[in-house]
Amino acid sequence: MDNELSDFDRIPERPQFLKILCILTFIGSSYLICSSLFSYFNANTTAKILVQVKVRDSSNLKKDSLRKNKPPAFVVDMVRNAQKAMTPDSIRKSSSSKLLTGIFCLVGAIMMWHLKKRGYYLYILGVALEIATPFYLFGNNSFVILTSLFTAFFGVLFIIFYGMNIKSMK
Repeated sequence: MDNELSDFDRIPERPQFLKILCILTFIGSSYLICSSLFSYFNANTTAKILVQVKVRDSSNLKKDSLRKNKPPAFVVDMVRNAQKAMTPDSIRKSSSSKLLTGIFCLVGAIMMWHLKKRGYYLYILGVALEIATPFYLFGNNSFVILTSLFTAFFGVLFIIFYGMNIKSMK
């Protein structure tokens, strides 16, 4: 009897760096999914709290403007756009899109854990949706640009890192 494994029986070894990336993605995507579900179902409460914060911050801005300490225009613009995005309906839309992107990234990472190349492309789709969806939902403004740049930085970084491991996937 031949004790050697044939090419079909041999289980390819997962690179250590790919393991680390997948584990980080499991944690990050799971957190994104859970927080999105929490935000979706608590949108009304969150919006009420944010209205209270808005009233407090508006009075602080008025006090500052009376003292001639006006904040820069882009800060005022960002605050205004962030406040527009904090209605219950907007919170639910944003949470739904983040839930979807979290699922895409998590499923992609699970597939890459099993060394399936299709997971890489699914992960890219998840990151692309996470970057593009806020523009669709809230328009092109400074708040959306800033949050999308933050998402894009880490998303593209992980895409590059996963791409470095693509040769070990089939």
